[in-house]
Order: sequence, then structure tokens, then C-alpha cells
Amino acid sequence: AMADAFDSLLFVGGDDISDAMAFRSIQLFLVWLPLFLSSSSERGHQKNRPDACLEHLQNACILSGLACSHTGLGLSHILSQQLCCEFRISMSALQALLIPRLLLYYGSDSTHLSGKAWTVSASACSADNYLKMLAAINPSFDGNRRAADILAEKIDTLLDDAHLPTNIKSCHIREKDYLQRIEDLALRSFEQLSAICADAGSGYPLVSEIVRILKDIY
Repeated sequence: AMADAFDSLLFVGGDDISDAMAFRSIQLFLVWLPLFLSSSSERGHQKNRPDACLEHLQNACILSGLACSHTGLGLSHILSQQLCCEFRISMSALQALLIPRLLLYYGSDSTHLSGKAWTVSASACSADNYLKMLAAINPSFDGNRRAADILAEKIDTLLDDAHLPTNIKSCHIREKDYLQRIEDLALRSFEQLSAICADAGSGYPLVSEIVRILKDIY
């Protein structure tokens, strides 16, 4: 659900309503998921009780679903779908481990987008929005580092705390087998993305960039 929220905000061409739902969903996840994961050692703290955390996380899931249904599928969903079919890895786990890499991808100055020019989603990828997401969890972060880097590290930490894989190698996939298939996976993903984005009026990554993302998550 958190990956779908990031997809809706950063990738698919949405509008003010979908962006607001996705952004609030991400804020709730970043604040309450760490508290829920650490709640076993803090059960005496009323504010951090598991049931209180679950209520906020449930709201985050609902908002993510509403945003995703409004905008359609995004990059993490499509890539994880292809990888799931090819390597029989949990799709939810794949979406989760893709989040940090996509944050770095969209936060990079070297990112290129083919297809139509981005409209609403272009501003969603701006540094200002990364800063707003980061402020939800750390208002006094190190200003000398890119917000995208700090957010990516935060998600990686969450995955570790939740005992989820942070890369494909940890899913027991051999590197040789993986690298042999990613060109074809990238092409199939590109075809899906181009069809979706043609309707949404938004841009989409180049095949070479999808290959780079797939290599980075190994």
C-alpha cells in the first residue's frame, strides 16, 4: 500500500485530489509504521499502542487505495508484477524493496522521461515535495544531504525492521540468471508503461533507465 501511494504521487499523472491522498498516506506510513514495528518494546507507552498505530496505518492504506484507483498503476506495481511472474517472489515484498530505488531515481537530476511532457506529476517529483515527506518524520534533518537519499535510507531501515528483503539477492535469486532476464523484463515493463501513460498524459522512463533500476535492486 505504501508503494502504491508513492506510485500515485511520483509517477502516474494525477491531480490535486489524488496527490493529496497519496501524500497524506505516505506521511501516515512514515510516522506510524516505525512506531508499530517498535511497539513490542514500548507497550507501556499509551500513544504507541499497537491498536492506535493500526488505526492510522489502516487509514494510510485506505488513502493509498483511493489515490491508486484514481491514478492507475505506477512503476513499482508494474516492475514488481513482471519480477513476480519471472522469479516467483512475493509481489508485495518486491514493491516494498523498489520504493527506495524509485525515490532515488525520481530524485535524480539525470532522470529522463520519454512520451508526453509531465504535468502534475512533474511537480510531485520536485525536491520540495521530498522535503515535505521528510519533514513528516524528521523536521531537523541534515540539510547537506539530498532529501531523496535520506528518505531512501529511511525506507530501507523500515524494510529491515519488518524483516522484508531489501534487494533481489536476498530472495535467493542467482545474479547470472537475474541479469540475463532483465533486458526482456525492462522491455515488457516499458510497453505496459507506455500504454498507461499515453492515456494519463504523463511521461515514463526509458528502457535503459528501467534496466538500471532493475540492476540497482539486485
